Amino acid sequence: MKTRTQLTDIDKGKILALIKIMSAEKVAKEIKRDPTTIRRFLAKYKRTKKIENLPRSGRPHILKDKQKNALIQKAIKERSKPLRDIVKDLDLKCSLTTARMVLHDAGIRSHIAAKKSSGFPFEQKLECCEFVSNVPNMEWTPLPEDRLEINPAESVLHIYNTMNNEYQDDRLIVKEVKKWLAWNNYSPNQLFSIVTNRAQELSSQYASLYAFLHCYGIGTVEDKEQTFIWYKTAAENGDIAAQSQLGWCCYTGVGTQSDHDQAFYWFQKSALNGCATAEGWVGACYEHGHGTLKNRENAFVWYTHSANDGDGWGMYKLGYCYARAIGTPQDKLLAEHWFRRSAEAANRTGQRMLASFLLDKEDKNDHEEALIWLQKSAEQGELTSQKMLGDYYMETEDKRAVYWYRKASDEGSQYAPSNLGSCHQYGFTGLKKDIHEAIRCYRIAVKRRDSNSHCEFKEM
Repeated sequence: MKTRTQLTDIDKGKILALIKIMSAEKVAKEIKRDPTTIRRFLAKYKRTKKIENLPRSGRPHILKDKQKNALIQKAIKERSKPLRDIVKDLDLKCSLTTARMVLHDAGIRSHIAAKKSSGFPFEQKLECCEFVSNVPNMEWTPLPEDRLEINPAESVLHIYNTMNNEYQDDRLIVKEVKKWLAWNNYSPNQLFSIVTNRAQELSSQYASLYAFLHCYGIGTVEDKEQTFIWYKTAAENGDIAAQSQLGWCCYTGVGTQSDHDQAFYWFQKSALNGCATAEGWVGACYEHGHGTLKNRENAFVWYTHSANDGDGWGMYKLGYCYARAIGTPQDKLLAEHWFRRSAEAANRTGQRMLASFLLDKEDKNDHEEALIWLQKSAEQGELTSQKMLGDYYMETEDKRAVYWYRKASDEGSQYAPSNLGSCHQYGFTGLKKDIHEAIRCYRIAVKRRDSNSHCEFKEM
């Protein structure tokens, strides 16, 4: 008998997107489900406006997903530690059998035993050393220079490919690469030297990584032209992620002149090969008419593909489509659902949009959750989130308002300098009044074309 499984959130998102352009039977064929299941879900959604599954009968899982992930991560990091101690450290209320099954499902079959000392007594070791020192013609075969216990290029390439496959933001990849180098006592210059040799052997993956190092100045100075050249080399050699990155270079003018036609070509090439990030960019091209005819319905379809394939930015854009009725009728419940999915995928813009939705609600618990998401977004460098945090703390006369206004101002926010100037001018949040600092802040705001700062500057 074939086991029936519940529709996942991804399945539901596909159904709601595809039903707008095809019949239920075709949708069922597209996602390989029974048409009756599709009709029942659509009827339920029309009735309740919710996509959550109802609770099922039976005993719930002993461990939640977060606990399973914590167990897997700790087991990987501490392979020589007994499983009993790991379960105890994490305070998991489960048996060792359950823990072993979780690790087994994750592909971890066993732990590596701790290193044991050799069984030879000290006297025998000493005799062996004396024997070796008394043999003048002993030939030693040195290991090749690149034969290291940990190869930094291979390890960093693994991080780069893994996080790219999970469609993580480039800033998070940079942070993880630098963290790995520091942890393993490798300098960025060592990494860059090895990757340079590998890239010049025309390895498409190393060529893509080489471009990435140039783009963010890891082990070298930032060089946008080299970034473009090496992404193009990798893309032309068939690297799907590099094709998307090359499209981004053409779209934003990194290392080359902005060319939306070429950008659309490379985005589409990468998207048709299954890159979720590129699918989102194809949607953006259709939404704004860049490199192709403007078509909001097509934009919505491509954003749906991107979101369902796991891209955090694609999830944010799909939520934005539902929130602003772009290519689809407005649906705030689905908008919040996709913003939450995007936030959980660590997309900083999705985190900000989810926080905005939660702040519009009256429940105090929603406001507390919004503050958490705003903090996460701001820590990733999202300028609007930093200013929103400043505004939030300003209402309660909290000194943290000045910190976030200053951080947003230093990182290039258009509007934060004006708010920071007001804090210095009027002594908000207990800050000492400083007219000279206020004038400096207003001048920065004027240069960044903040219209509100003109009035404040003239008054002073």
